Amino acid sequence: MSELIPEGWSVESLSDNIEILSGFPFKSAQFTDDHRKIGLIRIRDIIKQELKTFYNGDFDDLYVVTKGDILIGMDGDFNIVKWKIKNALLNQRICKIKAIEGKEFYSDFLFHSLEKDLQKINTATGATTVKHLSVKDIRGIQKAYPPLPEQQKIAAILSSVDEVIEKTQTQINKLKDLKTGIMQELLSPREGQAANINNPQGESKNSLHHTEFKDSPLGRIPVGWEIKPLIKIAPLQRGHDLTRAQMINGPYPIVSSSGFNGMNHEFTTEGPGVVVGRKGSIGRVHYLATNYWAHDTSLYVTDFLGNDIKYVYYLFCYMDLQQYGTKSGSPSLNRNDIHPIKVALPPVNEQLKIQTILSNIDNQIDLLSFKKEKVNNSKKALMQDLLTGKVRVNVEG
Repeated sequence: MSELIPEGWSVESLSDNIEILSGFPFKSAQFTDDHRKIGLIRIRDIIKQELKTFYNGDFDDLYVVTKGDILIGMDGDFNIVKWKIKNALLNQRICKIKAIEGKEFYSDFLFHSLEKDLQKINTATGATTVKHLSVKDIRGIQKAYPPLPEQQKIAAILSSVDEVIEKTQTQINKLKDLKTGIMQELLSPREGQAANINNPQGESKNSLHHTEFKDSPLGRIPVGWEIKPLIKIAPLQRGHDLTRAQMINGPYPIVSSSGFNGMNHEFTTEGPGVVVGRKGSIGRVHYLATNYWAHDTSLYVTDFLGNDIKYVYYLFCYMDLQQYGTKSGSPSLNRNDIHPIKVALPPVNEQLKIQTILSNIDNQIDLLSFKKEKVNNSKKALMQDLLTGKVRVNVEG
């Protein structure tokens, strides 16, 4: 192995070079949803870096995770993350690792380089259900590593790329939050509320502010709006089955409940159109700009009855159709259950203004998502070069 590593690099086992702290089995009877208590990190929390469970009991400070600590999920995909939010407790089946000072490794270098090692263990681990990682597995990892100054430089380069990715994701999250608030204002306007949005078409920011309201079965709605059941806005039809044997690659996307599911040489529906998940990812809404094949696991709009197509898409998203799915057995969405639902509908000219504003935000989100994906791909290539020594860094600069 030494013949395959770069000059100046060494091969060392992690066993004597890292400290590992396994999470504590905190009593579930003391779990709470009281946000005033200290958070408890569970495996499902480490990727999203959010706390959903809190702990109302005594604990040893040894198990308090602070910002910057490196955590590994011991079940499932063996994810490794650097904790970024407020202090929380290290629950069982998660471990915290760090390099022992004065030894061979630098903690931030380990954070970036261990991802592939954990993936290899995951691939090699047989399991009929959930895969499990042990502390012994981590300690047994042997790594080719550069001298400490080179480790530090590599870690600094990769951390700077991570900062770009995180800042881009923060921008995406802010736009998504903005979109949620704007959808509330535009699709369900309240009396005395102004939609303070700069309209991309050039109208003043209050051009969508309604000054006159009227009574309706759904409460006060703007004058000019109507109350209609969904079947009178955008009737839905169940999608069409398509087996793998029947699929012939072509120009038309196949849309299932979860989204795009391949391409086909035939289409069921002319686009643009709107598709809703019927079985599986129920209530999930998709907008199609082209002709498409609506899969059997979906419902699709057969006629927009003169309404703006993109507006109907945003209306369905805003309605959260998942809540109307069956509550027992395999969840499904029945068009006969949602067709009678009544909603407040603006005139078509206002529908167009509303969907233009929301589409503009979506376009910004798409651009940032594309940027993030490009940086992610660049990081993967950079990791391959730097963590293998294919490209050496200048530690003097």
